[in-house]
Amino acid sequence: MDNFFYFIEKPFLKKSLPPLFFAIGSACFIFLAINNNINAIFKALLRVGFLGFFFLLFLSLINYLILALAWKSISKKLNFFQIILSRMIRDSAGSCLPLSQIGGILIGTYATITLFQKKKAHELTDAEKENLAATSNLMDVTLEAIAQVLFIFTALFLLLISHQNGDVYFKTVGVSALLLSLGLYLFILIQRNLQTTTNFLNKYITSKKWKNLLKEKISQLNYQFLEIWKNPHNILKGIFLHYIAWTYSAFLTWTALHLLKMPISWKDCFIFEGISCGIISTFFFVPTSIGIQEGAYISLGYLFGVPAEVSFSLSLLRRGREIFIGAPILLLWEIRQLIKNSQQK
Repeated sequence: MDNFFYFIEKPFLKKSLPPLFFAIGSACFIFLAINNNINAIFKALLRVGFLGFFFLLFLSLINYLILALAWKSISKKLNFFQIILSRMIRDSAGSCLPLSQIGGILIGTYATITLFQKKKAHELTDAEKENLAATSNLMDVTLEAIAQVLFIFTALFLLLISHQNGDVYFKTVGVSALLLSLGLYLFILIQRNLQTTTNFLNKYITSKKWKNLLKEKISQLNYQFLEIWKNPHNILKGIFLHYIAWTYSAFLTWTALHLLKMPISWKDCFIFEGISCGIISTFFFVPTSIGIQEGAYISLGYLFGVPAEVSFSLSLLRRGREIFIGAPILLLWEIRQLIKNSQQK
């Protein structure tokens, strides 16, 4: 067991793998762009125009309200402003920075800690703020993942009954969704039995460093997780709102395709978003899903009669939305932190 912890602490894993995956994904991105006529891609984007693009930005911001409500349903101790900003920072870190989704979650957790209001910050110790931020972020990610699995399975069902030529996607994405479900089940099991899991691990850990870390952190985290899980109504509400948010993302894709003058039916758009979501989730370790998202969009575009250059443009529109929202949010948060740190000195 100690060898495992030594392995995951190796600098190669921490520093080299994310850039390596990002480089491979970027190479795929460039290959797909060149292979699918860059001029045709830009012509497709010009159909949207500035007004169309800013309309998509506005619609994207509405989705953050739904996501914040979903998070708020299981985190009563966090205020709504803190939640919506933390959520935006978490997503922005994952979509604008060369980080994996796990890196985005870590930055989102840190953002939650820094965004406590002064009154609340004085009432809680640093350890309590850290535990509250960690459990609320992890629980929100868990509920979102549950809703995501339901969303993917809904898309697979619609694909099965309406597109006989989508058999390959049904099998491959179906297997991925089942594996995701299994991993999610184990993650929930650990959350609900955190102390038991820790006691089991401690039997095989001889490193004092890891033993002390687990002993110090787990008891409070265990209490926070159990407090959330003992309210099934709030859990179901959070899952439902996250499912609405995933459905809303399909609406954003439907709107973007209409702006690209390549409309497809709402049902096909739901399938498109759900299947692409399943593919991207499989390659969660690739920072910003660079290359993966474009490949998934182009591949699925053929299924629904969408030309490759339009599918690639659709992916660029999504990335453009994420950057135009994410970059200012990250910059403003960083400036706020610099001002706050200078005042403390």
